[in-house]
Formats: sequence, C-alpha cells, structure tokens
Amino acid sequence: MGQYPSAYQLASDAENYFKKNRNLLQQASAEVHSGTILYEIGDYESAVRKLENACRHYQEAGFPVCATKNQLNLSNALYFQGEREQSIEMLRNLAGNPISRADTVFLINVMISLINISDYQYDSYIDTALNLAKQSGISQLILLTNFSKGKKLMLDNRNDSALACFQTCQQLFRTKRTDLIHALPVLSSLAQAHARLGHSDSAYIFLNQYITLKDSILDQGGLMDYQRAEMKMAIDAARTEAKLQKEKNRLQRNITYIIISTLVIIAGMGFYILSLSRKKERISKQLKEAELREAMLKNQQISCELDSKNRELMSNILLITEKNNALKQILESTEQKLQQHKIPYQEGNQLVFQLKSLLNESNEWIFFKQHFESVHPQFFRKLKETCPYLSENELRICAIIRIGMSNKEIAKMIGIEAKTIFTIRYRIRKKIFKQEASSESSLEDFLRSI
Repeated sequence: MGQYPSAYQLASDAENYFKKNRNLLQQASAEVHSGTILYEIGDYESAVRKLENACRHYQEAGFPVCATKNQLNLSNALYFQGEREQSIEMLRNLAGNPISRADTVFLINVMISLINISDYQYDSYIDTALNLAKQSGISQLILLTNFSKGKKLMLDNRNDSALACFQTCQQLFRTKRTDLIHALPVLSSLAQAHARLGHSDSAYIFLNQYITLKDSILDQGGLMDYQRAEMKMAIDAARTEAKLQKEKNRLQRNITYIIISTLVIIAGMGFYILSLSRKKERISKQLKEAELREAMLKNQQISCELDSKNRELMSNILLITEKNNALKQILESTEQKLQQHKIPYQEGNQLVFQLKSLLNESNEWIFFKQHFESVHPQFFRKLKETCPYLSENELRICAIIRIGMSNKEIAKMIGIEAKTIFTIRYRIRKKIFKQEASSESSLEDFLRSI
C-alpha cells in the first residue's frame, strides 16, 4: 500500500499526457489504473468516477470490448460504494453480453461477482461458472467457484456437500499454491462446516489454522490494516488529550478570532484603498480618452471646414475661369467685328477697353490671394521663408496646387497648355528641394504640410 501514492501519481500524469495528446484509448487505460488504485485504498466514490470515465472513453475510441470488461471493475466499486442494486444489474447485463461470453475467464469472474454480491440469489450461475472454470483449468477460478458453491450449500443446510466443496478448495491452495488470501475464507468455512456437522476437533483444527494464517499474513505485510490501526491509535490519543486541551483550545480560538478579524479589517481597508485607486485611475483614463475624442472630433471638424473652404475656393476659381473664357470669346468677337467695320469704331473701342479691364489678371490674382489667405493664413509667408526664389506666378501655382486642383484644371484656368504646367511644376520642385524631385506627389505633400 505504501507504493500506491507514487503509482497513482504516475497514472494521473499518464492520464493528463494522453488527454493532452487526444489518445482516448491510452487515456482510458490510465483511468482504469487510477480507478483500481482508488478502489484498493477504499476511495470507492472516486474510483467509480474514474472507471465510468474509462468506459466512456473506451466507447468513444471505438473499443467496446475494453469498455465491457472495465464494467466488471466498475460494478465491484459500485457495490462497495453502497450501490448494490446498480452493481447487480450491471453484472446481470455483463453475464448475458456476447463480448463476455466470448471470453471464458472474464465470464467466470462476472458470474462469481454476481453470485457473491447478490448473496447467492443468482445460484443458477454457480454450476455454469464451476464447469467453465474446470474447462479453463485455472486453479484460482476453480477454487473461487467451488467456494461459492460451498457457501450456497451451507445456506441450504447441505453441510456434507458444502464440506466437500471446501475440501476441494483446501486441496487446490495446498497443491497449486494459489494466493494465500483465498485460503483464509476457505479455512473459516471449513471450521464452520465441521462445527455444523459436530466435528469439534476438526472445527478447532481449521479455526486454529485460520487464526495462524491470518496472523502470518498480517506479519508479512498487511500494511493497509496496520495503517488503519495506526490511524485509530492516533484518533484515540487525540480524544484522550481533548479534555486537557479544551481550555487551551478555547483561548486559542479567541486569539485566532481576534487575529482573523484584524486581518479581515486590514484586508478590507486595503481593498477599499485599492478600489479607490483603481477608480481614480479609471476616471483619469476616461477623462483622457474623452479629451482625446474631443480633440479628434475638433480636428475632424477643422479638417472638414478646411476641405469645405478649399472646395468653395476651387468653385469660385472655376467660375472666374469660366467667366474669363466667356469674356475672352466676346472680346475676340468684338475685335473681329471692329476690324470688319460691322460696329461703330468709337463704341467698339470702348467695349474692347471694358472687356480688357474685366479680364485684368492682376485683379483676379488679388481676389484669389485674399480668399486663399483667409483659408490658409500663413501659407505664402512660410513658403517664401522656405524658398524665397519663387516668382509671383509660381506662388500662385503653388496655392492652386494646395487647394487640390489638377494640372488640366490649372491649365484651363491660366489659359496655357497642360504640358506647360508640368514644366512649371518641375521648376518649382527643383527650387524647393534644391534637386530634382523623385516623385510627382512630393510637391503636393510638401505644400499640404505648410
């Protein structure tokens, strides 16, 4: 029994390993091992849980034979747990199971368990189990079945026949050297049978052998009984000292109560302080997040307003461009008609002068610059500080690029070809970056950053 803790630990480690690797078959086998150890030390409730898990995992892994045979272990554990009827029902099902009938040795063990657990209610299995045991030639099974038959005969007061069965058992454990643990109940039953038949001398002899063998087995290593006796002695000693320790225990309980109360109060205060600190941190974090959200919303609003103003400025420029194009067409038509003398000379010259004054580009540039600076106040100042060599026309082109107009729109506005715009842009990039720009977008990115 001293090796059970280490054996159980190994079985538990194996369970966890095979569970982790999803090996249901090996996991079930480890659970059977654990359950058997728990059964041996008397922890029947835990043994039942382990063995039930093993049955389920055997079935899930596709090994019904293993699951069926494990039910014999489970039925025995259920019996010692106090579930006698459930154990009997499980053994009855096992006795009729084709898997059990295919394994003679297993079937004999099932029948023996059913006979013993049911207190010999299913005595019809006794002769069947005995015949199968004899056919198998296994001494231990023959001994167990003969012993079960002898016990049933004694219940029926057929003491002569019972004695014959017990004598067969005695002969087996003498000649075949079966496990001595089975000899104890045989010797006890021989003493009872002889006593019932009035054989006092024989009954005394077998009773003496029983006592001698029992003492011998205990001396050779009945560790479980020794540990139980040791536990009982410890309990008795504790009870003996209980009266002497009563007053001391009362005082110790009071001291313990005071200590625990103090610790609870300290822990409560600590928890309260920690809670306040965490609450303060949480509120501070929420305030920072709110400020960040507010700043983001404000930036988004500013960006939206800036985009709106840029679109408005671009729209005004396009309208001015359209107006100028229309005025240019009217001017060209008027000059042509004036040359052809289709309109009076004085009136024609006056109309041409008015149209040219309306088409004055300097006025348009002043109008555009005023509106642009209302949207981007520091643009021209920063641009001139960065690159003081830009001409007025180049500054104008930079401003138009800043509001997002395409080369085609710029060319249409100024009245030049799109190719010329590319040349102007190249010249501006070279002045700003002091070298040839590597990408077309670098100028736009730079102007947006101002």
